[in-house]
Amino acid sequence: ALQESLKGLSLEEKKEKIAAAIGAVELKRKKKIAIIMHDDMKSIYDATCAKEAKQKGEICNNAELKAYLESPYQPPGKQAFQ
Repeated sequence: ALQESLKGLSLEEKKEKIAAAIGAVELKRKKKIAIIMHDDMKSIYDATCAKEAKQKGEICNNAELKAYLESPYQPPGKQAFQ
């Protein structure tokens, strides 16, 4: 699809289109990585706080952290990933 959209364009226009396509792929990749990291942090948090002795620790009692990890990941705006 990208090759078709490049036909008939000047060299500069082709460079811009290719750069935009690469940027879009990179943005998707970064978002996927951020989602995976959020899920991993949630797993680590759950495993750490599941132990009764650890439940009284600062990490397990941090309401803001708990709310962040228990809610689905909400990616920030585009600028945060660039």
